[in-house]
Amino acid sequence: MKKLTAIGIAAIASATLLSACNDSDYEYGEESPTGVAVYSFKIQANNNILANLDSVFFSINLVDAKIFNADSLPYGTRVNKLVPSIKMYENISQAQLIVRRANGTDTIHDYLTNPGDSIDFSNGPVSLHVVSADGMVERDYSISVNVHKLKSDSLVWNLAARRALPGTISAPAEQHTTADTEAVYTLTRASNKYSIAYTANPYDGAWTDVAPALPAGAIVSSFTAGSDKLYILADDNTSANSHALYSSVDKGASWNAENIRLTNIYGACNGKLAANVRTEGGEWKLVDIEAGTTAALPDGMPVSGTSNPAVYTVPNGNGQQLVLVGGTDATGAAVGAAWGFDGSAWARISAFNMAWAGREMVVVPYVTFRVSNTFQVTTYPTLIAFGGLDRNGKLCREVYTSADYGITWQLAPELMQLPAEIPSVYGAQAFVYSGTLRPSRSTSEWTEIELSRSIPANAFIGEIPASRVTRPVTEWDCPFIFMFGGRNEAGATYPYIWRATFNRLTFQPLY
Repeated sequence: MKKLTAIGIAAIASATLLSACNDSDYEYGEESPTGVAVYSFKIQANNNILANLDSVFFSINLVDAKIFNADSLPYGTRVNKLVPSIKMYENISQAQLIVRRANGTDTIHDYLTNPGDSIDFSNGPVSLHVVSADGMVERDYSISVNVHKLKSDSLVWNLAARRALPGTISAPAEQHTTADTEAVYTLTRASNKYSIAYTANPYDGAWTDVAPALPAGAIVSSFTAGSDKLYILADDNTSANSHALYSSVDKGASWNAENIRLTNIYGACNGKLAANVRTEGGEWKLVDIEAGTTAALPDGMPVSGTSNPAVYTVPNGNGQQLVLVGGTDATGAAVGAAWGFDGSAWARISAFNMAWAGREMVVVPYVTFRVSNTFQVTTYPTLIAFGGLDRNGKLCREVYTSADYGITWQLAPELMQLPAEIPSVYGAQAFVYSGTLRPSRSTSEWTEIELSRSIPANAFIGEIPASRVTRPVTEWDCPFIFMFGGRNEAGATYPYIWRATFNRLTFQPLY
C-alpha cells in the first residue's frame, strides 16, 4: 500500500517579474513597465466576513497582468464587499477598479480618491486599470478572489467512484482483497472457479488477471499478502480446528504447502504474518510462522471476525503498525476494542470498551483536516471505522474515527456518516492510493453518479504557502480510499469497488 503523503500547492518563489522560473518550455511575455506595476495586493481585515482576511496571500503575475489567491477562500465566504489594499508606483495618474456587469452598467471605483470603497468580487474578475504618471503607459489587471465552490473539508463517497471488481468472474460469490508494498490483489470465486487480479494502483484501472491454481478447499477470506508471498488457508478436511497454509511467490498463479496449520490469519506487518491456531484440545494460540512457535493469546484478544487490518506508520516510530477493530474472542463474545501488532508483539490499544465495535468491520488509515483562523493547515492521521455486523447480527452504518491511532474513538459528525448511496456492508476491505486528477478527465471503468450529499470530515490543516506561481497546474495527486466488495445483510457479495476522498483534495490548484 502506498504511503499517504501531504498534498499542497508547489511554491515557486520569484521576483516581481517572475523571472525565477527556468523551464525552457514556458513562454514569457514582455516585462511590465515599472510605472504601472502593482507591487502588493491584500484584502483589508474584516472579521465579519472571515477571520484574518488580511493575511490571505495574493499572487501577482506581472507578465500576464493577473492577481489572484492561489488557495481559495473557504466555501461560503462572502466576497461582494471587500476593501482592497493596493501598492503601486506612487506617481501613477489613474487607478480604477472596474466591476463588470454581464447584464447592466459597469461600476467604476476611483482607487486614488476613494481607496476605502468596498468592491464586489462575487461576479468574477474585477479589472484594475492603471495609467502611468505621464499618461503614456496603461495596464489592465484582472483581479480574482477565488472561493471554493464545495465544502472543502469533506469526505466524498462517490458512486462515480464505483466500478466492477476486477478479474475474470463477473458475479462472484466471494471476494477478498489484500495489499503489499507492490500491489493490491483481489481474489474472487464463483462456484469452483477462482480469479486473481492485481494492480500497482487501483485508481488507474490497469489490472492484470491471473488464473490461480489454488488448493482444494481454499478459504477466500484468508487471502493475505505478506512481504514477499501471498498466503491462503485451505480446508483439507483433516481437522475441525485448523487449516493448511499455502503460499505463492508468483502473484497467485501457483501455490505451495507451507507445512503448518492455522485457524485464522489477521494480516501482515513489518514482513511478518500474524495468525492464530486452535489446537485439537480447543486452546487458542498465536503462531510465529518464521520461528515455527506458538504463544498464548493475551486475555480478551479476538480470534476471528476482526476488521480488515489497517496498516500505517507512526511518525517517529519504527516501521509499521497493524490495527484490528472488533471481532469475537475465544469464548465467542464480541470484542469491543482495537488491538495492535508491530511485527513482534500484540497489545490492546483502545482505552475503553466500544459497544459499537462489531464483526468484520471496515477500517482504513486516512487523514482529517483542521483549518485554523490564521490559515494554518494541520493533517491529523485518522483511523476511520464503519460497517460490520453488531452483536445481534445486524448491519451497522455508523462511522467512527480515531485521531490517536486507535486509543480513543468517537462517533463521526453527522455529515461524515454514510450517505444513502453507499450500502451497509460487512466483510469489505479498504486501502488508500493516490490518483492523478486533471481538469477534464474521462474514465471508462468508473461509473460517476452524483451523491445526494457529501460526507464532510472533521477538519484538517496545513500551511498555505506564500507563493508567486508562474503557470497553471494541469494535474495533481489526490489520495483516495478504495473499498472492495463486502456483503449485504443476506450475505450476498457486492461486486463493486467504491472510491472516496476529501473534497478539499479534489480541487484543482489554480496556479
